[in-house]
Amino acid sequence: MCKEDADCPMGNPVVHGNGIKTGKCLMFNTTHSTCEIYGWCPVENGTLPRKPLLAEAENFTLFIKNTVHFTKFNFSKCNTLQTTDSSYFKSCTYDPVFNPSCPVFRVRDMVEAAGENFGDLALLGGSIRVLIEWNCDLDHPATQCQPQYSFSLQDRRYNFRTASYYWGSQRQLYRNLLKLYGIRFDLSVHGQAGKFSIVPTAVSFGTSIAFFGAVSTLDTPFFFHLWLGICHFSIVSLPAWAQSFRSASQHRGEMVWHDVSSGLPVTISNDTTGLGS
Repeated sequence: MCKEDADCPMGNPVVHGNGIKTGKCLMFNTTHSTCEIYGWCPVENGTLPRKPLLAEAENFTLFIKNTVHFTKFNFSKCNTLQTTDSSYFKSCTYDPVFNPSCPVFRVRDMVEAAGENFGDLALLGGSIRVLIEWNCDLDHPATQCQPQYSFSLQDRRYNFRTASYYWGSQRQLYRNLLKLYGIRFDLSVHGQAGKFSIVPTAVSFGTSIAFFGAVSTLDTPFFFHLWLGICHFSIVSLPAWAQSFRSASQHRGEMVWHDVSSGLPVTISNDTTGLGS
């Protein structure tokens, strides 16, 4: 609504409209005036599709090639099967049991693995997350280092707009506006690898010995469960008179442990697990 041209600043966008103000206030009818808007005609049709637009995409395939590098161990691995058969990837389809080394995924299988019905997703589109996890124990043969795939639904709707612009015969600007529906795949790769080494094992073992040396100075029954590389610390069977000592040690654990362990600072906390490096 407006009364004069000053109420319609030129170039200001219309928040709930479809264009920008031209700076003119025009008569809408005998009782009201409105700001003139410069925009595309006709305005966008927001009608939702009634039939699945992506129905034929269920048998489309997606080829995912992923290579990981664990530089500390000078180890690299690809998720594709090392084969000389050039037709292998044209005929295989991924199956977690019968064909886990084929990185060709059928779209319908991926959607269903994410817990969604393909028919519902084919109507308005959607977004699927593909997680590739590498957990490799390099003490075993390289063939046992294989990725694990998992799928999850991120969004039940996915669409976007795109336009092409051109000039008409009367030097008037036109556009073709398209609203596209699709299935989006977001790929995420996580990985970790480990290998036995005597140096960190010896350090962890030495730390464990320091634990025993420090605990032997206390007249309270402490018990430890020790593993090479992984140390699990717990306190059990504290008598009633020692409860106050346990409470105090939780707050001063870092300082006290630093003093009694001959310069080997370790933070004490109840029922925690730490991974030795």
